[in-house]
Amino acid sequence: RFHIYMIKATKLLKDSYLFPGSPGGTSYERYECYEVPEWHLDCWHTSEKAMYNDYFSNREQWKNLQVQSCDSELPHYGCTFHTFL
Repeated sequence: RFHIYMIKATKLLKDSYLFPGSPGGTSYERYECYEVPEWHLDCWHTSEKAMYNDYFSNREQWKNLQVQSCDSELPHYGCTFHTFL
């Protein structure tokens, strides 16, 4: 009887488990349509931004760091990354 269980266990291990979020899974790329682009946060009203003051202050620092690094790392290309921020 133990031998039968070992055969079944080996068969289960050979079959690959498909996680729902992995390619081919039931929820793979399901929620991409709900993702909002980063620039959309710039359109928020100041009263809305005030409710999340810590996040938006950190976000401003992050955006400034991106502009500085883009200008310093890509001077040859006339970086216009900051025009999108």
